Amino acid sequence: MLIKNIGIKLLKYSGYSLFGSFIFFLTFWMFMDWSLIKERVERELSKVSGYTVTIGDFNLGIGSITLKDMLFISNPEKPDEKPTRFKVSSLEINSSIMKLASGNQNLSFIMKAMGGSVSGSYSQQEEEKLFSIKISSVKVSEIPGMKSFITLPMVGKISGGGEIKIPKVGFRRSNGKFDITCANCIIGDGKTKVKATFLANPKNKASSKWSAEGVTFPPMNLGKFAGNIEIKTGTAHFNDFIASSKDGEAELGGNIKLRDPLKNSMADLYFKFKFSDEAKKKNDSLEAIELSLYQKGKRADGYFGIVINGLVSKIIIKPQKTGILDYKRPKNGRPGAKNSMRPPIMRPGNMIGPKQKTPRVPRNPNPRPSMLTNGIKGLKKSLNSKINVMTPKMEDK
Repeated sequence: MLIKNIGIKLLKYSGYSLFGSFIFFLTFWMFMDWSLIKERVERELSKVSGYTVTIGDFNLGIGSITLKDMLFISNPEKPDEKPTRFKVSSLEINSSIMKLASGNQNLSFIMKAMGGSVSGSYSQQEEEKLFSIKISSVKVSEIPGMKSFITLPMVGKISGGGEIKIPKVGFRRSNGKFDITCANCIIGDGKTKVKATFLANPKNKASSKWSAEGVTFPPMNLGKFAGNIEIKTGTAHFNDFIASSKDGEAELGGNIKLRDPLKNSMADLYFKFKFSDEAKKKNDSLEAIELSLYQKGKRADGYFGIVINGLVSKIIIKPQKTGILDYKRPKNGRPGAKNSMRPPIMRPGNMIGPKQKTPRVPRNPNPRPSMLTNGIKGLKKSLNSKINVMTPKMEDK
């Protein structure tokens, strides 16, 4: 009987608690000004991304937050510069307003954008933030900022993942690693022209006209283009980004120095490529492209090189015979040792190798008198003899 009464009381108190929680959330939902929360989220996202962010729809659940129809717009620094835009269909955050307000910022998310999906998690500790991400079938053509790197149309889907640790000071001291794969990447569409304005010769009207009009770039299959990005102390190193197919070969390398916001990051990348003989037979325009790059971009190994550097938001692309790929430090040896033609250093006692320490010679306990010492002694002896000659001898009286 006693146990039965205790059970009834527990059920009664549990019912009171649930009813009170329901009334609290209902009142909170009805009288809360959600527009203020929406504006706050827009401000925070704009601050982190460097873009102007607007949210179309904002929904709150008991344990989740859903943002729909998000629009990211870049902020041009020049009056004649056009802003770039990209949309996010939906962003579902597995957390609640109450958790975020209490300081618990550990959450996971799923975002549908750029023709694919991006999922991950975010956790914040006292000294750093941990951000992990997984990318599935994202269209290359819809990635923001990609047109700054590649001015030609590019078709393909990117997948990959990784994590990054961001300390209090921001991205400039971050560390992490990401693996990226682009399957069946095709660059060019046979309609868009390559405009090589950096090759224009102002004194040659034909050259200036050709550079301004450009050359039609045919579709080129890169095959599988994959590599990894290793972030060390705020510098993202691009490693092993290599593509090889029947249309040609390509390699991308270098680094990006991360800054806050990310659009202020500095790129120092180098891209080298060469077309296959089969591709050049099918497309005559490829030989014209090689001819235009020959003087400034033709490399000794048969490839053509292009430098990609400057602010991520204002990338500068120009042909160059050598780049950071040629100067990177190999696993064993000094920078450039792999391709260096400098002969090995020859050292006494060790034909090839590090410099040997010279043994110390013990001091002579009976050193030979120096010429100066002998000269002073001889001069002193000569003066004494002259003084003795000039001084008369005293005779005893």
